Amino acid sequence: MSKFLTGAVVIMFSAALSAGVVRINPVPDCRDQKYWNDFKKHPQYEALMKRAGEMVQEIPESPLPLYLECSQTGNRVNYEKRYFKLRHFGPLVAAYCTTNDFKYLKNIEARIKVILSLPAWVLPAHDRQLKGYKGEEVVVDLFSANLAGELASVLAIIEPVMDKALVYQLRKAVFHHVITPIEEAVEGKCSPDRFWWLNGSNNWNPVCKQGVITAILNIGMEKSRIEKILKLFFDNFEGYFNSFGSEGYCDEGMGYWGSSCGEYLIIASLLKLYDNRDVLSTEPRMLKAVMYPENIMMAPGFYPAYTDCYIYARPSKETLQLRNILLGKRKGFSSDLPAGDSLAALCRRLAYPIDDTPVTVKNDAPFTAFTEAGCFVARQTAASLMSVSFKGGHNRESHNHNDVGTYVIAVDGVPVVLDPGGEIYTARTFGPGRYESKLLSSYGHSVPRINGKLQTNRVGGDAFNPPENLTPVKDIQGILLKHEFSADHGMAKFDISRVYNHVPGIKKLERTFYFDRKNGGSFLVSDEAEFNEASEFENAVITLGTVKELGNNQYLITWKDKSLKFEVRSSVPYKFSTDTIMENTYHKLPVCRLAFTAEKSKNIKMDIVFTPVK
Repeated sequence: MSKFLTGAVVIMFSAALSAGVVRINPVPDCRDQKYWNDFKKHPQYEALMKRAGEMVQEIPESPLPLYLECSQTGNRVNYEKRYFKLRHFGPLVAAYCTTNDFKYLKNIEARIKVILSLPAWVLPAHDRQLKGYKGEEVVVDLFSANLAGELASVLAIIEPVMDKALVYQLRKAVFHHVITPIEEAVEGKCSPDRFWWLNGSNNWNPVCKQGVITAILNIGMEKSRIEKILKLFFDNFEGYFNSFGSEGYCDEGMGYWGSSCGEYLIIASLLKLYDNRDVLSTEPRMLKAVMYPENIMMAPGFYPAYTDCYIYARPSKETLQLRNILLGKRKGFSSDLPAGDSLAALCRRLAYPIDDTPVTVKNDAPFTAFTEAGCFVARQTAASLMSVSFKGGHNRESHNHNDVGTYVIAVDGVPVVLDPGGEIYTARTFGPGRYESKLLSSYGHSVPRINGKLQTNRVGGDAFNPPENLTPVKDIQGILLKHEFSADHGMAKFDISRVYNHVPGIKKLERTFYFDRKNGGSFLVSDEAEFNEASEFENAVITLGTVKELGNNQYLITWKDKSLKFEVRSSVPYKFSTDTIMENTYHKLPVCRLAFTAEKSKNIKMDIVFTPVK
């Protein structure tokens, strides 16, 4: 066990190395009984065995009868529940390798047989035209790529004891569903559109590539074929790198940072093991992007929930530790890190020694300005328990919500005014009706509504979500006009009129944010609007808390024992009303929309001043 604890990396090459075939995994196969006996001393071994005991009791159930639900009713959850229960093998493989108990091997093979019976490995939500289901085309998505990586990891470790016919079928399936289509792209035998994610700007790019790289390194392939795939992938990373700009802003938000930058970090770790190449420190944009948690953090442990995100999303300890390993800040993963179900992830962890150095996300700077993206953070300090984040941005961001001009206010890390995050995904979420959701549209964000119209994500019409939205970003963007920051004060002014371009008669629509740390902190959101004709201007404040009218245009919001007092100062009379937004969310909480609807006017100035209640 001493060798394991010191982190000696075991690299396994296939016996066919002389023929140019490479097979690499950080741990040896099941025949190395000394290694696996030593593994019993690993701090997570007992948890893995417990989980294996649960998994071995499960009878693998095919999700195939539920495949058509997504296209027929929009429900994608039922298929995915069964599918996700099949796709991980870590505890079962660890249990078999350390006990040689046939029951674990039998369950592994039973799961594999169900997987092999599926006509497609993609999610039905990613097979809208049912080409995969009908066998007309093989498309690689997030989940088929990662399933291929997991199954190739299974083969790398327990192939010697598996049924030979099953091994043959499984290898054939991994190539059919993932590797062969990618090699067809390498050879120019298929349209690049088949793999739109190859140079995509969102998380699909690194997620799909990570799954494929894991598969090709574990399954056993000629080095020349591996190199061609790696060249294809790295020749097509520019769109992804550019999405972070020069400041490392992740427009997919904290909820997707882990499955975006985190996946790139996995790729970097795999290629370090493969041939010691460094694809992290050689790419300045990624070095900035992997530090996004520190720079978007509002208060210790709290981050704004922009885009499709859980309201308390935060970076995973595993991703932070892997980042710090690759940056040379730590040696390995901590002993208390839960092992999880993924075999590929377990193998990656075992490439490094145990290192119980604490991992923290810390930023002592009072402000962070992502000026390219138009997003700002005023961080909690000893002078004020209030922290805020506000953004301009644009309405074609990845996993976009129509939220130009929105903001989040937290008191001691509790979001009293918030972005309510995303909804549980259905076919609607990524279909033409995406912005029918009151959470994803601007109705669910603390931004104006003009003449009853919400923000748009295109030119000349209400928001919708076609398969591709080619509206130029500049036409649906909040334009940063001015910003100034010092130790105690910060301000940023935006022209937000372009996301209301479908509303006629807007001459001016500007939103200015002011943050002041003095006297416990205050935050001012100031709107100025001018119209050709008298128009209705409605402001909104979004919260999960309870609201109390105090009189004299003052209100109190309380959420989880933290409170904000605010005052509305309007140049024309307004009416106050509330509405409850009930969409299907993970937090399952009603979202309260406070509306301040001004009388029609050609000119209006409306300020909302927030102060924390001590």
